[in-house]
Amino acid sequence: MRFQHGFTVVEITVVLTVATLIMAIAGPPLVRIHQRAQLRQAVDSMAASHSLARATAIQTGTVAELHIDPAGDQHWVQVDTGAAAVATTVGGIVRFKRGDLSSDRTLLCFDPRGMPTSTGACDPPDATIVFRLVDLRDTLTITGLGRVSR
Repeated sequence: MRFQHGFTVVEITVVLTVATLIMAIAGPPLVRIHQRAQLRQAVDSMAASHSLARATAIQTGTVAELHIDPAGDQHWVQVDTGAAAVATTVGGIVRFKRGDLSSDRTLLCFDPRGMPTSTGACDPPDATIVFRLVDLRDTLTITGLGRVSR
C-alpha cells in the first residue's frame, strides 16, 4: 500500500476557516493598538520639537522658532544663524501623515535663555495642540511658561 502525501480539501478548508476566525477576532484590537501608538508617537514628536527649539535657542544664543502648520499637519524648528539672514531648519520637518493636527498657535518662539517669548511675529507661548486619528484624539498643552503636558 502506497501512502499519498499532502492535505485533503476538507483539511485545508478547516485550517483556513480557523485562521479567518482568529483574524476576525484579533484583527480590530491590533489595528486599534497600532493607531494609538501612531497617535502617541505624533504627540511625542511635538514635545520633542518643543524641547529642541528651547535647546537650540540656548545653544545658539538666538531666538528659535517652533513652527506649527495645521494645514500641512507638520511642525519644524527654525533658528536664524545670522548667515545672510537665512533661517536654518533644525531637526527636519515632522509630518503627521495619517491624522489631523490642529493648534491655536502657529509660531512659538524661545529667547536665548530658552524662555518662551511673544515678541515680533511670535504667538503667545500658551498653546493647545490636538492630534486626531480616525476617532482617537490626544492633546498636548503648553503653558505660558513653556511647560508641556498631555
